[in-house]
Amino acid sequence: MVAASRLPFSEPTDQDAMPVIGEELVQEIWTRLAGRVSRERIRRVAIEVAREYQDAKVTAFLPIFIQRQTLERLRHSAE
Repeated sequence: MVAASRLPFSEPTDQDAMPVIGEELVQEIWTRLAGRVSRERIRRVAIEVAREYQDAKVTAFLPIFIQRQTLERLRHSAE
C-alpha cells in the first residue's frame, strides 16, 4: 500500500498540465488487479482520479483516495 505520508505523484512542471503518478502506486494497483490491466491504463485512470483532487486543501490522504478510486474504476471496467 502507498504510504499516506508521500503523495503518489510529483509536482507538475511547466511542461506538464497534471502530476505524474508514481511507479509505486501503479505497481500496487497492477498487483492487486493480477496484471489484468496494463500499467499504462492504470496510470491514465490514476491521473484522471488525481485531477479530481487538484484543488484539495488537505492532501494527507490523497494517495489512499487515489488508489482506492483507481482500483474501483478499473475493477468495473475489467469485469
